[in-house]
Amino acid sequence: ESFFGDNIQKNVIKIVIGDYNAKIGREENYQDIVGKHSLNTVSNDNGIRAIEFARSRGMVIHVLIEKRGASRVTNVRSFRGANCESDHYLVCMYFRYRITIKRRSGQQALQKLNLEKHDCPNTRRSHQIALITESTLGHKPQNKKIDWFNQECIEAIQKSKSDRKKYLIRLTRDKKLKCEDFRREASIIVKKKKKAYFNSIMLRAEGNFRKNNSREAYEKINFF
Repeated sequence: ESFFGDNIQKNVIKIVIGDYNAKIGREENYQDIVGKHSLNTVSNDNGIRAIEFARSRGMVIHVLIEKRGASRVTNVRSFRGANCESDHYLVCMYFRYRITIKRRSGQQALQKLNLEKHDCPNTRRSHQIALITESTLGHKPQNKKIDWFNQECIEAIQKSKSDRKKYLIRLTRDKKLKCEDFRREASIIVKKKKKAYFNSIMLRAEGNFRKNNSREAYEKINFF
């Protein structure tokens, strides 16, 4: 808590975001900070600490924001359907921010080409070569990154999402454990595929180094 405000300018609106494992209640002595519409009735220990932190810094809960910026918050809500690969719900804050328009002193005049140089045969020849080179040779296509995210990864994630939707309809302990198992399984599959793909790239780069083919080796390394 000691870091807060030490190196931050006073005119900057501060928003603190994080997971405090806090239950914010509707106690009367906290309503100047919390308001009257909290989800819980009684605050737990982490909730009281969060409230006191907000009070000492001139902030309001549930999104920790300074009081002078609280009027810019138009709405705060949770999205249960958003899959964040966590047992928490995604919380979104709608914030109306006033952006100062920087006015330009004057528009920059367009720079005209010096066409007189085109009368010089050497300049005209250089211009023709530049145009022909680009139109004839074209540009080298960028290396297309091979997608390691295959059908197995997609099916594992879809299975996890489908089971999570069933859990949100009926919140039971068995469904929660099953949902966590599917999420863990999907995470393992994705990490395994990604690791195998990057390992294959490194092996190809190592093989190119051994064959003194440094150009292709560095192309593989620059892929990262």
